[in-house]
Amino acid sequence: MRHAADAFQVDLAEIWKKREMDDRQHSWHIFSELHRQLFLGHFDGVDQLDGDLDSYCGHLAPDLFAVLLALLPNLKHLAFGKVEIFAYVPETAMSALGVSKLPLRTLKTGFMPKDLSGLMQDLENLTLDYSGYQLEKFDFPRLKSVCLRGFCVNPQDFGRIVESCPDSLSSFAYETSGVRRSDIRVVQPFNAVAQLSKFHGTLKSLRLDLRFMTLGFYRVRMDTLPSLEYFTALETLFLTTNTIYHGREPELVDEHSLVNILPPNIVSLTLAKTTLRMTQRLRRGLLGLAEYRQRIPERVCQLKLVQCDTEEVCFDSHVKEALGEVGIDLEYEEFPRQDFSYYYF
Repeated sequence: MRHAADAFQVDLAEIWKKREMDDRQHSWHIFSELHRQLFLGHFDGVDQLDGDLDSYCGHLAPDLFAVLLALLPNLKHLAFGKVEIFAYVPETAMSALGVSKLPLRTLKTGFMPKDLSGLMQDLENLTLDYSGYQLEKFDFPRLKSVCLRGFCVNPQDFGRIVESCPDSLSSFAYETSGVRRSDIRVVQPFNAVAQLSKFHGTLKSLRLDLRFMTLGFYRVRMDTLPSLEYFTALETLFLTTNTIYHGREPELVDEHSLVNILPPNIVSLTLAKTTLRMTQRLRRGLLGLAEYRQRIPERVCQLKLVQCDTEEVCFDSHVKEALGEVGIDLEYEEFPRQDFSYYYF
């Protein structure tokens, strides 16, 4: 802390006096004296500790992080992992350093820094790599893009997140975790689309990556994705095939499966496989899309690109030619994730 104070040209004793106004500091009364000594660099009671000094020095992490943020007044992009201690940087730690606003535009984090949220009112892009606690509402009025990845969202938490987003949101992405426990409730595509309908006039990009495996014998069945026809601003769409095709009797013939869900102004469609068993259904869906585009060219007339990671479909000359004749390129592409491997296919 002393080196940080020298860099910032502040008096640690004065900073600590301001920090004493923090209600959270009083709630940590057991550690308050230890914290004060560590903060001021006057600690001399190593022999009195039950554990090693390093474990106690962790209490200084939020203070060091606060100083770091104060030393970076023009910081626009901040990314840190699933280190929970950074979620509890008190706002008074920032105000004691004279910081009333953080200029962040992009935040990637494993934990929402609750106490600092009020200082990040210009935030535009939020990525949450969450690791296990109940999600709470947030308030970022200028938020344009939200990405949830690497964790499982139940319908209630999904609703909290959507309610927290401003009505002008333009991009939403959800990547579920690769391996799930059997007791986790899954937000279904129908629920997700219903919640996201508040952005039907502003959302330009939607990614629903529901690739996952379950432990044991439990299997999650996905509902069929409803039509996105009312999402008039939607141009880029990423879907996994389990939201369109599943093991149950299809509600629509496969030739209509894609036509009936696509938004009217779609430009780019990406389809990521979740099983090889639905290859022929996907093939029929793409052929049906090509036939429909030829018959009613004004429908999905802006669609230019379909990307897919199913080789048997992408390298099928009949499918590729049928789409090409109506001005749609079909490209093979893989979509790896850190927690999901193509090895299982």
